[in-house]
Amino acid sequence: SKATEAIGKTIDFMDDKGSRPVALVSELDAIAEKIRHGNETKRSDNEIMRDYLTRVQNELIEIIELSSSANNYGYMPVRYQQSQAGRWYGLGSPTLQNCTRLTRNAALHGFYSFDIESCHHAIVLQIAQNMGIPCENLEHYVSNKEQVRKELAKQISVPVSSVKASLIAMIYGAGLNPFGAISKELTPEKLGKALQIPVFAGLHRELDEIFAAMLKHSGGAESGQVINALGLSEPFSRRRDDQRRLAAHLLQGIESQALQAALSVHKSAIVPLHDGWVCTTPESHVEAEKAIKLATGFNLQVNPPEQLM
Repeated sequence: SKATEAIGKTIDFMDDKGSRPVALVSELDAIAEKIRHGNETKRSDNEIMRDYLTRVQNELIEIIELSSSANNYGYMPVRYQQSQAGRWYGLGSPTLQNCTRLTRNAALHGFYSFDIESCHHAIVLQIAQNMGIPCENLEHYVSNKEQVRKELAKQISVPVSSVKASLIAMIYGAGLNPFGAISKELTPEKLGKALQIPVFAGLHRELDEIFAAMLKHSGGAESGQVINALGLSEPFSRRRDDQRRLAAHLLQGIESQALQAALSVHKSAIVPLHDGWVCTTPESHVEAEKAIKLATGFNLQVNPPEQLM
């Protein structure tokens, strides 16, 4: 309710109706910075910001209405469906998976957030090491991700959040075409600059090599099916874009297996978020790591409980 009030007052402030509220200032400043860096449209920064604020406001109002009904008072019911690769997706709107971060943090205020550190990158690094594939850029990124993101952001003049999203899209199999997931974060000019930076270009090159080795090892070419850690399959294909997608299928199977293991020991978990989750109590991240290692065979780091404010 406080977040809804603050967003409403911020919209009024943009319309010259009243003063700017003190709540959510840093969060909204971060969004405004991202818009300034990434706005390549004919629309003004203020128009884009207003659309964002309106979306947040509508999400907050929907969640309040859902959780305040006579049947659901204090709770927000969510139904999930498992994807072909094993991820669980919330159905309907709104869900706490596809809403804005601002809305999610307000809805889960006071609870505790966990996530697997650089989940896919860490998995791919260990796969590469087990296969004897050199990957110095990937190893450097996994060990220094915050530093690498900041340096890349400075070099190509974009927010750190755009660099983070681009590198996540890359590990999920996104190519460098002008219509893919990376293009939503980096303009063709920014992407061109990024590809001149050794660590960015090196990461893309290494991932392609590792993905190819993973698919060869999967036996999909012989069987016609690529089967991931959960036993879920996809038809094999030799097309370059499909190869990335199939590698992501393998990775998401391991990610989902890891999440299920963590949720099995974190009994107060209430919301799964792909490679993260939220608990009502500050459970042990070490116990989650042990469960993940036992279930998957991978050493994956889980962040200590972070209270959502």
